[in-house]
Amino acid sequence: MSLELRIYNGDRGAFEIVYRLYFKKVFYVAKKYAPKEIDVDDVVQEVFLKLWRKRKNISTEISIEQQLFTITKNVVLNLLRARVSQQQLLLKLKVEKANDTIEEEDFSEIRLKKINSVVKKLPKKQQKIFRMYRDEGLTYNEIATALSISKNTVSSHLNSAMTFLKKECLE
Repeated sequence: MSLELRIYNGDRGAFEIVYRLYFKKVFYVAKKYAPKEIDVDDVVQEVFLKLWRKRKNISTEISIEQQLFTITKNVVLNLLRARVSQQQLLLKLKVEKANDTIEEEDFSEIRLKKINSVVKKLPKKQQKIFRMYRDEGLTYNEIATALSISKNTVSSHLNSAMTFLKKECLE
């Protein structure tokens, strides 16, 4: 009885013989066709698993060697297709993220324009203190020194400005 027929009938001994006879050949074929990032050992394992799981599809008219090489080629191609699909998905996610970022930037720009228009409604002294604090990043002490006013006055102006901004921006 041929190895193909014995494996077809579920003979584990015949499968072990095929594994020992063809492991190296399948390994080298997989190594030849699989890109470096694909683990050849995984390919070989998948080839022999497929052979066993699909043993009822084994042809007794085609040599087991020929069938193993066909399975190997198909496993490598399927892994490459999966890799391409993953890369396409990652690219799609990157594009969506970029679009989200653009929308967030547009929203931030609109919000900034709104805040700037509201800041223009503040009294001149509050505007100046607010801009020194927000735009220039100065501390209360630095603002107080630059304008020759007390730190409490700076705090009072900023609190008033923030209250006005919150009220105006929420409307």
